[in-house]
Amino acid sequence: MANILGFLLSVWNSYFWNRRVVFHSTGTTTWWRVLLKNYLLYFGTGVVATNLLSYLFIDFWSISPYLSPIIIVLLLYPINYVINKYWAHKEEK
Repeated sequence: MANILGFLLSVWNSYFWNRRVVFHSTGTTTWWRVLLKNYLLYFGTGVVATNLLSYLFIDFWSISPYLSPIIIVLLLYPINYVINKYWAHKEEK
C-alpha cells in the first residue's frame, strides 16, 4: 500500500513542478489530461522499463547490480524529459 501511495504522490509532485517550473505551462492544456499522461509515462518508464532494463543488465548482461541503477537513471531521465516535453506537456491548440 505504501509503494502505491508513494508512486501516486511522487508522480503528482513531478506533474506539479514540471507544469509550473520546467515547462511553464500557460494553462491551455487540460490539467487532468496532462496528469493522466504523466501517470502513464512514469508507469511505463519508472516501473516497466526500469524492471526490464534491470533484468537485462543484471541477469542477461551480468552488469553489477550496483552499477545498473546508475546506468538506468542516466538512460531514462533524458527519455522522460523528452516525452514529457513533446507529449505530456505539449500545449493544445
